[in-house]
Amino acid sequence: MSSCIIQDTDSQRKDELGSDQHHDEGCANTKQDCTSLSQIDLLSDTTKSFLLLDNSEELQVSDEKDFMDNLNCYISCNVKVVSIIGNTGDGKSYTLNHTFFDGQQVFTTSAEQDSCTIGVWAALCRPLRTIILDTEGMLGSKSDENQHMRLLMKVLAISDVIIYRTRSQRLHRDMYKFISHASRSYLRYFASELQQITKRCHLKGSVSTLGPAVVIFHDTRNTNLLGHGNTNGANEKLREAFLEVGCLPQAFNNIEYVGSRCAGNEDNPDFSLLFNVIQSHVENNSIRSPRSCQVIYKTLKALNEKFGGQIEYTVPDTFPDAYFTCNSVCLACGIHCEKTMNHIKDDIPHAASNKHCKFQHQFMNKVYLCLACHERGEDLIVEPKLVESAESKWLGYVQYLWSGYVLECPNCGIIYRSRQYWYGNKAPAEDAKIIRTEIRHVWPGSEIGKTDYGNTARRLLDSLSNIAESVREVSAKPTKIVSNWVADSIAPSYWVSNAEISHCKACKCDLSSDNKIHHCRSCGEGFCDDCSSNVMPVPWRGWGQVPVRVCVSCYTAYKDSNHSASPQELEIQSAINCDKIISNKDDDKTRLTARKVGEGVVSVIEAITNAMEYPRGYVVDVVRPEYWVPDQDIRRCNQCQIIFTSNMTKHHCRKCGHGFCDICTKNKLPVPSRGWEYPVRVCDKCAQILQSEID
Repeated sequence: MSSCIIQDTDSQRKDELGSDQHHDEGCANTKQDCTSLSQIDLLSDTTKSFLLLDNSEELQVSDEKDFMDNLNCYISCNVKVVSIIGNTGDGKSYTLNHTFFDGQQVFTTSAEQDSCTIGVWAALCRPLRTIILDTEGMLGSKSDENQHMRLLMKVLAISDVIIYRTRSQRLHRDMYKFISHASRSYLRYFASELQQITKRCHLKGSVSTLGPAVVIFHDTRNTNLLGHGNTNGANEKLREAFLEVGCLPQAFNNIEYVGSRCAGNEDNPDFSLLFNVIQSHVENNSIRSPRSCQVIYKTLKALNEKFGGQIEYTVPDTFPDAYFTCNSVCLACGIHCEKTMNHIKDDIPHAASNKHCKFQHQFMNKVYLCLACHERGEDLIVEPKLVESAESKWLGYVQYLWSGYVLECPNCGIIYRSRQYWYGNKAPAEDAKIIRTEIRHVWPGSEIGKTDYGNTARRLLDSLSNIAESVREVSAKPTKIVSNWVADSIAPSYWVSNAEISHCKACKCDLSSDNKIHHCRSCGEGFCDDCSSNVMPVPWRGWGQVPVRVCVSCYTAYKDSNHSASPQELEIQSAINCDKIISNKDDDKTRLTARKVGEGVVSVIEAITNAMEYPRGYVVDVVRPEYWVPDQDIRRCNQCQIIFTSNMTKHHCRKCGHGFCDICTKNKLPVPSRGWEYPVRVCDKCAQILQSEID
């Protein structure tokens, strides 16, 4: 038989430094405890174990007196706690009997397949002044493995020394994972709770928050012990193994390896080696001091009350779903796809049983469904569009600038306009009568969340160019047509329509060319700029006290009436005029509000027009969609690899976003998946893909 003991050198130095400080105190405690224990020996010659906790985590002793009576221990006796853990069948009870009780069967052992130890059993080792705890083995037939692991953690928290018993040819990865996870749980939950228990229960004894020492007792038959022939090698191998599982057990004050190699199956390990190591830890009071049995019981009871209750029942699977299911994860909520691996190759989309997701702004995973179609059993996604399918291109863009975007259902047609009314327009998500809103999963590579792409500004820039091009094709003046159409749409009822005005009402100059038509806010007739340059308040028309544009005739009459009438008469006449106009024209107020809003819109359009005076390169870079490659990063055509010179234009494919030369982007096709509903520039490769989808 051969054996090897590996100790942590840092902890050994701690023991050496602290042993001198506590030597005198330890000697005094030893004499006192030995006296108490010698009295116990007179009462009982045999030691028996008793059930401390059953497999349901229920305490089987009523109070601390009952606890000490079962131990045959007096109140004045201060003790430490040594417990053992390991897998079922590794001989934990047998090890305790031969290490601490000279082979006496204090803890029951059996050759049967069923586990001998159920729950946690306790006994007192008088020579070491130590309470020995025997635990139920891991990997056994217990139905609730989660509850069993929590029970082991509570035993670990009250222990001064933990023996991890393993009977195997090599140390298993499960052991390293258990010790690492136990360390993490101890630091996260038990260290702080032990401090709270000391205050809450008014314990006089010391409850150390530093974790116990761990002794790995390795029993092997055919393999060499860890670090065979090299003491430092065992420590390094332990450290490397813990690093491989991703955690160093920092909660424990010391980790030691005790190995024993037996010559044959009938040869027993050398338990004296284990006893000597345990004894050195028990007698070392520099880190954890002995405490009374009452303190130990109250601590265990408090931990049992704190960490009790039902745990969600889970059964570890030998072949988990992760082995065979798709590893894609929703980018918004993190849920896993439940389809089989490589299902995309079979044209089966990603899916999860839980369809609920959370909205993430960066993914824009909110979709709109036509409510009418949904109630008929069809879920049709409606996306914001600039132009209706049935509208001509240029008129559709004008409508977009004026009425906003639309939601068009393939079955029901236009179901929503973003600026349908002058005020009170609801967002699509708020209009529950026509739209159903859903938050959908965002799978890697999916089209959900790509409705905007940050290319709204670029679409508007392209739209303005398309408007001008389309209107020029029908030989019309874009500015004049759009301006007259907007003006007539929002004009108050007393205004003369732009279509009926060809000459200035005052000077008779021609207004059919580029001269702008101005309406007098008082009489509503059309004038040139020179004949309508005066301003005055027109409250009887609803314009309030703010001076607005009027013609010369109305301005002169206003001035004359101000000189001939008193302020009270002017106010009465203004009220009479206002009542008369409102009674004759019920919709003037609404249409006047529309005109005011329209003038604000015109001001914004003028500001946009002025902004277009900036260098084109700056504007193009500002409105660049997020999936486009920046111009400064494009050195070659992505297809023909020609190097761009200063006089060559870089064109972006609206589908893939890469930069190409003019020759490689001659095709123009709609790209609905990127938000381009009308034909736009695409590269040759993307054109083939889009064309195949159309065919």
